[in-house]
Amino acid sequence: MKLSKQQAEFARLFAVSGDATNSRLQAGYADHKANVNEAYKLLQNKKIQQAVEHYKAQAAKKLDISENRILAEMAAMGFSNVANLFNEHGGHKRLQDMDKATQRAIKKVKTRRYLERTGPEAEDMEEVEIMEIEMHNKLPALQKIAEIKGMTAPKDAEQHRPVNVNVNINGEGVKVTDDRS
Repeated sequence: MKLSKQQAEFARLFAVSGDATNSRLQAGYADHKANVNEAYKLLQNKKIQQAVEHYKAQAAKKLDISENRILAEMAAMGFSNVANLFNEHGGHKRLQDMDKATQRAIKKVKTRRYLERTGPEAEDMEEVEIMEIEMHNKLPALQKIAEIKGMTAPKDAEQHRPVNVNVNINGEGVKVTDDRS
């Protein structure tokens, strides 16, 4: 069974927005009170599900979205080194002179220029440039990389971790210990 034009349009819109109700309306389906349930019903259709996955894959390919590219972007932030912002004389590098990973780790750049008096004469002026560079926060990027790579335990792992309980029974009573501490 092939999708109707309306179903195909719904699948395309939903793949982009993730909003089933609005996708349904934009695809030209009738607007009535049960549109949330109707949108849900459309999403249960296997052919529509396949079309949604197809449209998502097309978008990912077009935008060159891959796990490796996402990891590379997070790595640029997580492993950034502030020393890469400066040249060998201690001055800041121009953006175009920074390596690509350092450029991607920059969140914001703010530049201010003003004239500063350098001597007693009115013409003793020098242009001063102050550049403020804010880097992306490293910790969230590193945490996400560790999570993707399976290097972190789930948050509730402590609750599900097996516990060894030792029970010692002697003439002085019962002593119970576990290995969680």
